[in-house]
Amino acid sequence: MWWGGGGEQCADSRLRPSHAALAATMHLQADLVCMHVPCSFLVTLYTSPLTLQVLGNFKGVIAAVASVFVFVNPVTAAGVNAVRTLTFTKLWLCCFGLSWELPSPGSVSLPPPPRHDEANAARCHAVS
Repeated sequence: MWWGGGGEQCADSRLRPSHAALAATMHLQADLVCMHVPCSFLVTLYTSPLTLQVLGNFKGVIAAVASVFVFVNPVTAAGVNAVRTLTFTKLWLCCFGLSWELPSPGSVSLPPPPRHDEANAARCHAVS
């Protein structure tokens, strides 16, 4: 088995301590992902859409604050303008009753089917 880029071959096939910690961390991450899906479903099932929207917006604010203060990412004028534009656009659309959601399948009405009468049939045959 080869370890690293040095080209030396390891005599034993046991995991090194760093690899065991990596395997444990990956197993924990997989367990968290598997628990996230049912928990997310239960939160969606028992809360209203407005609550989910507020929680989503709050999560975005926390992510932005953590990006600046925890990870010390720089705040640029372009980033501030982008956040301001998106925030005001969303507020504007919410104030006037517009949303980003697609209409539900039951609310979309289809046009009536075309009529098949003699005049329509004669006109279609004359064109072709």
